[in-house]
Amino acid sequence: MRHASLLRLVALVATVAPTRSGSSTASGDQWDAAAERAYARLDAQGDVPTVLRHRPAIARRGDGVVYAVGGSSDFVAQEVLPCVRYLLRLGARTRYALFYERHLLTALEPGDAADVRRLFDVLTAYEDVELPALRGAFKGDVRLRVKSVKAHAFLFAPFERFVYLDFDSRPCRPDFAARLLGDLAKSGVDAVLHDQWTSQRFMPVDKHYRVEHNSAVAAFDATSPRTAAALGWFQGRTRERNSQLQRLISRPFSTRWFVAAFAELRLRRDQPALMVGLRLARERMGFGHVDVDNGTFCRANNSAVVSCDAGCRIVHKPMKYDPGNLVVAVGARGTGNVALRRALAHLKLVNRDPACDGDGAAPETCKVLVGLRWSRAYAAIAAKYPRAKFVLTTSTDPCPDEAAHNARVRAALPAHAVFDLDLAAAREPDWRRFCAFVEAWSSCKTRDLAKTAASWLRARAPTKAC
Repeated sequence: MRHASLLRLVALVATVAPTRSGSSTASGDQWDAAAERAYARLDAQGDVPTVLRHRPAIARRGDGVVYAVGGSSDFVAQEVLPCVRYLLRLGARTRYALFYERHLLTALEPGDAADVRRLFDVLTAYEDVELPALRGAFKGDVRLRVKSVKAHAFLFAPFERFVYLDFDSRPCRPDFAARLLGDLAKSGVDAVLHDQWTSQRFMPVDKHYRVEHNSAVAAFDATSPRTAAALGWFQGRTRERNSQLQRLISRPFSTRWFVAAFAELRLRRDQPALMVGLRLARERMGFGHVDVDNGTFCRANNSAVVSCDAGCRIVHKPMKYDPGNLVVAVGARGTGNVALRRALAHLKLVNRDPACDGDGAAPETCKVLVGLRWSRAYAAIAAKYPRAKFVLTTSTDPCPDEAAHNARVRAALPAHAVFDLDLAAAREPDWRRFCAFVEAWSSCKTRDLAKTAASWLRARAPTKAC
């Protein structure tokens, strides 16, 4: 990676200790002893951090959007695949690149793998680009490896100008990347970043770089003048500079201190590493950035409303915070709507207003809508709330009335917006797909969901003949 801040990001993942989110924000300073140690180590290494002196060449072309995924197959099923399908429906006019651990894609079902390949123009296995100095260093810690995959995605992004997004940062409009990169081009600086908290942008420059930036959304220009400065680390004529660079790259080096830092510090967040990298880049090469405004990237910490309907271009954790992401029960009477409400509560999808559980429920104020009147109003809700999700509880052998109701629901709603749930027949894979559908990846405990269904089955009245 040519940009200094990004060059150092991978190295910093190895050297910065964890910092709790929001720590020291009252004093406006998150620069702790671990950050200072990492800063001093990297500053002493000169213009090319040791860990980066044997990196593969990077080929970049055009503009695009970069994602990264590491860790477990459950995360892919519950968070990555729903985002992939959403982006395919969005039809964004941009190119996509994915950095991934190889085992995650080889484990996909054929249809899921086909969706991933339909979306991503560039697929890069982490194992193919992992820096030699880091090879095997994260083997025993999944969370460290996840952050390393992300750091390598920054380092090896295949685009000249790119937007990086976490999978829980959801674009609202097809032109989101073009607009964000357009803002970057107009600014004339190296990056567009998002502050962790609102008052950060009003800090003096020296203090601004002692606090973290949110890394769920970022845009970088790898062709900026600062990139040229990063390549011009050595003084003298071009031939002399290249000769010096080649000698430096070929010099033997040891990674003992680096591996020891992994074992001791065990970084599991990337924001502290980015904080130190950005400060080094600014002080050594004049790195500059502009802030993503809170109306472009909407987060609960910074924005009054987190919703595509409020004009946001990108929203953070939309299933949790976007009021337009409703979950509506549309099953016929006797198919388990009450049990569905309890299952959603296990997933932390609940209404905080007691009125939502009675006649006062309304889609304008309630996130979860359960009741027979909603099972009849599904078409109107879908027209007004295009991101709503509809759960159709069904019976294994439905009576004619239920079968007719189910057919009407399926005919009126887009296929991607409806999930069929037979509580009597649901097994663990079905519950996992249900969690993925409602995007409740962090709270999906399939055993609790199965117990809820079993309790309802024991308590319900005996099924009558049709």
